[in-house]
Amino acid sequence: MLIPDKKLKLHSSDIKDMFITNDIFITCSRDNKITISTKDTYKERIFNYGYLNTLDYSNDIIYIGTQSGFIILYNILTDKEYSYKVHNDNISVLKVNSDTIITGSWDNSLKVFNINNLNESIFEDNVKGSVLSISLYKTGFIVGLETGAINFYKRENNKYFYSHSLLIHNHPIRDLFTNESVIHSIAHSLIKSNDKCIIEY
Repeated sequence: MLIPDKKLKLHSSDIKDMFITNDIFITCSRDNKITISTKDTYKERIFNYGYLNTLDYSNDIIYIGTQSGFIILYNILTDKEYSYKVHNDNISVLKVNSDTIITGSWDNSLKVFNINNLNESIFEDNVKGSVLSISLYKTGFIVGLETGAINFYKRENNKYFYSHSLLIHNHPIRDLFTNESVIHSIAHSLIKSNDKCIIEY
C-alpha cells in the first residue's frame, strides 16, 4: 500500500482537477480557487465564475473550465484573466492540444476551439449523455461519456470528425489514459460498484 509522505491542505472544498510536472503543480476546486506551486513560490487565485471543475496548462497560461460554462484563461506571469462563455452547462473536462482546446460539458456536447480564438468553435458534436473525460489519442482524441461509451474523433487536414463509438462500461467513464494503442478507462458510480478497463485498439 502506498503511504503519502506529505499532506497539504490546499482547498476548503474538494479538488476537482490538477496539473503536475517537475516544475509546477496546479489545482482547482469547488471553492472557486486555484493554487499554483513551484519549487520556489506558492500562489492562490480566486475566480468568480462558480465552481472550477477542470484545468490544463500550456505556455504560462492556465485554462480553466467552470460550472457556469465559461473557459477562463489565466496568465500566471501577468496575472491577467480572460473569460469566454462556450457551454450552456458545467464544463466537466478540458484539454489543450498544441493549437486547439477541447471541451466537454454536461450539456451533452463537446467542442474544439482554435487556441487563439475562443469566440467560435471549429468543431462541435452533440452526444448521448454528459462528456466526462477526454484524452488525446493517435491523430485525434477520445471522450468518455456518462453512458459508459467512448467516442473516437479523428483529425485530418486540420479538420475534426466523428469516427465511431465503443460501449465498454456500465457506469460513467470518469477518466481516460492512453499509451500508443492502449486505452485505460476508469468508470465510477456513486450507487453501484466501480469498474476499470484496459483495451488495446
